[in-house]
Amino acid sequence: MTTNTTNTPHSLTTVEHPPFEIPPSWVWTRLGEVTFVNPKNTCDDSLEVSFVPMNLVSGKFNEHPSFERRLWKDIKKGFTHFANNDVVLAKITPCFENGKSGVMKDLLNGFGAGTTELHVFRSIAGLVLAEFVYIHFNTSLFRQNGEKNMTGSAGQKRVPLSFVKDYPLPLPPLTEQKRIVAKVDACFAKLDATDAQLAYAESLVGQCRKSILNQAVRGQLLPQHAEDEPAIELLKRIQAEKPVSAKTPKAFEAVEYPPFEIPPSWVWTRLGKMCDLQNGFAFKSDLFKATGLPVLRISSIQNREICDNRPVFIHTEDYKEDLSQYLVKQGDLVIAMSGATTGKVGFNNTNQEFILNQRVGLFRTKTALELIYLFYFLLDRVEENLQISTGSAQPNLSTEQIKHTPFPLPPLDEQKRIVAKVDACFAQLDALAEQLKAQRQHIQQSKKALLQRAVSGRLVPQHAEEGTGHDLLKQIQAEKHTQIKATTKKGKSL
Repeated sequence: MTTNTTNTPHSLTTVEHPPFEIPPSWVWTRLGEVTFVNPKNTCDDSLEVSFVPMNLVSGKFNEHPSFERRLWKDIKKGFTHFANNDVVLAKITPCFENGKSGVMKDLLNGFGAGTTELHVFRSIAGLVLAEFVYIHFNTSLFRQNGEKNMTGSAGQKRVPLSFVKDYPLPLPPLTEQKRIVAKVDACFAKLDATDAQLAYAESLVGQCRKSILNQAVRGQLLPQHAEDEPAIELLKRIQAEKPVSAKTPKAFEAVEYPPFEIPPSWVWTRLGKMCDLQNGFAFKSDLFKATGLPVLRISSIQNREICDNRPVFIHTEDYKEDLSQYLVKQGDLVIAMSGATTGKVGFNNTNQEFILNQRVGLFRTKTALELIYLFYFLLDRVEENLQISTGSAQPNLSTEQIKHTPFPLPPLDEQKRIVAKVDACFAQLDALAEQLKAQRQHIQQSKKALLQRAVSGRLVPQHAEEGTGHDLLKQIQAEKHTQIKATTKKGKSL
């Protein structure tokens, strides 16, 4: 190891390969040299203190841990100790990757303990600001290096204590640390305010989509054309082509109490009158294959499309039944009929065929109904369908419930105009949503860049009268030596 002579010719520490340049008034040191790592508390057993499990450690910057109330005697053993102004860092995956860390604030009686999956760093006489160390922990460079140095098996990987203790820390004078922390807080407050405005704009986009769908299925999105054939005529043709079965009168009975008003040229009917619904087949999981015909499951319906990142397959020859009726082809529309996503719908835009699993329904529409109009109607009803399906441990929509759904039928030509109008509106909203998403991503990138500038001396100017990091390091080491000596005499540990 060699002394870092670039910035501080008389450095008291050795960092062979500094990861980036720092100002001449700063000095490279290591976290373990300027903090007490994983210190121990000594408290009265009856003292009420704070307890922090991992779920109360946030991954959001400047959102510091919350806590539960406990007596010290109940948590002093088997847990990690900390005190006010200690910096905590989650060491286990995925908590480390998710950014879980914080500065302990407002602990009960100033002390606490918590999950053993934390590394704890205590400033020496306040000469290194906890908030400055915390900023360092949240830089992309630190996180990337921490991930690379994790040890252990998958799912139980941890950032070793040796890595964190030996990690290079750029040390500015104490007064400059304070200015850096204040500047970061001010900049983040502005960025967070802007991000909140963009998030609100995103919510308005979502509300606008709902409003467009709501108007579309009520005949309020476009004017009606007198020359359009009334929807009642479509209904008469359907009835003439396929008489209503006496076995299923409920699915086709008149809508006695329409849920809302529609134009005179529209007509209320039942969804089962306008389309057939094919329920899926109960495939046996022990016959699933690594290749073959992909099974369309409830989890396959994502973002209004069929998208399965963890597909399972079957071989049709494993079944004696005729499975042709369960084929889902390009352009087909399906609906989730149970689970947390009950009522969600999606198109097969994958250019491949699927086989329909149980509790997924496949719509087959008649010529008098535009499939995309049906899609938009179902999108408007997602929340209502979920409400209808609740009441049991597992939300569930039956085939009869779907068929019995009151359906506002417009004239066929108006259906086409509605679809074209909704498509155009949604295209504009999609473009706006992408812009908002890009702006929010830019804010996140700006935050990362800001933190890196903060720890490399490029966020605030240096002032000669504030001294140097080298002088501060000598003061820290002297104070550390004094504290260790004093606690050794008392028989206590830091």
